[in-house]
Amino acid sequence: MRILYLPLLATALTAQPAFEVATIHPHQGDIRSVGVDIFGSTVAAKAMSARELITFAYDLREYQVQGGEPWVAQVRWDIQASAGAFELTRPQARLMLQALLSDRFGLRVHRSSQEFPVYAMTIARGGVKLKPPSPLETERSSFNAGGAVWQNAPLDVLGNPFPLHLDRPLVNRTGLTGRYDFAMKFKISLQEAQGVDGESIFTAIEEQLGLRVEPTRAELETLVVDQMTRPSDN
Repeated sequence: MRILYLPLLATALTAQPAFEVATIHPHQGDIRSVGVDIFGSTVAAKAMSARELITFAYDLREYQVQGGEPWVAQVRWDIQASAGAFELTRPQARLMLQALLSDRFGLRVHRSSQEFPVYAMTIARGGVKLKPPSPLETERSSFNAGGAVWQNAPLDVLGNPFPLHLDRPLVNRTGLTGRYDFAMKFKISLQEAQGVDGESIFTAIEEQLGLRVEPTRAELETLVVDQMTRPSDN
């Protein structure tokens, strides 16, 4: 394991805009939805555990966040924060949440790395089957029971937990870092995805997108929680 002791990113954000106001409450009642919404200058987190907040703020997957007391993964929080008149992009919202976690949750972390089982994505023998995006097109995606369509998207979106339901991280080893338009036809359910004729989702990816996906192991970045305290309810 390689450990990199770096200053907290939030510490370096003194010149960055911060939320003008933020309220934090333990989530009460049933959990009907979980996630972070960004609209205008407002960030709203609903029924998020502290670990899930960290994964969003640092743009990581949950398995990449390690350490912390049990409550970090068990207790869920509602957060409403505003940047005033400052309209937020997603990266800016992540940075502000890093600062909020440092200030209100007392978060202290260090970066490390660890080897994980992964899927490696490479270019298949016949070459990729991707289209360049339209010049004015914004990133978007749509899913239904018959498959998915991505527009102006990087290949890394295939590693998202939904809709392909991969059971380990996807590492892009294609060398392709651009954005593309691509679509797949497959059967989708809450538990899994498979090709339209019942073949594996990996066969469907290779036949329809020209990308090969194989299991292997790789060293990935992790974030280790050194300290975190429950915030006051306000």
